[in-house]
Amino acid sequence: MGYSVRRATQREARDCVINHIEFMGSNIYGAWTHKRQEVYDAWDGPRNRTVEKFGHPDGPERGFCYVAFSYRISWPLYVWDVETSKWYGNGDRYSRTTSKHATCLYPHGHEVTYLRRDALVDVIQWGWFEALAYSVKNNIPFSAT
Repeated sequence: MGYSVRRATQREARDCVINHIEFMGSNIYGAWTHKRQEVYDAWDGPRNRTVEKFGHPDGPERGFCYVAFSYRISWPLYVWDVETSKWYGNGDRYSRTTSKHATCLYPHGHEVTYLRRDALVDVIQWGWFEALAYSVKNNIPFSAT
């Protein structure tokens, strides 16, 4: 039996994000990812890391982190990391439409730590601790500030 992702308006999508529910909307969506998820980097192409799963074909299995995206997987807006039980946000500048998506999907009632987009992608792929260690080891800026 197949699994269908919930359709959500922008207004409904915020509740999905706060409650970590997979959804698809108009140019926005949220899904669970699993460790070592390949995320397409719009500038550098696919990163060379092992792909396990994105979402789940049989249902909304909770995975490694929950991600709310604008347009496609190359532009994550917010990430809920299971290891740290914290929200991380994309601190890079983006278009007016994506800014509207960020406002609609903001996980109200939760503190959000903003990171550079590339660092956020690393959190999706490796998890917070591995991404931070990689950043420190290679002297790469991690936070958006």
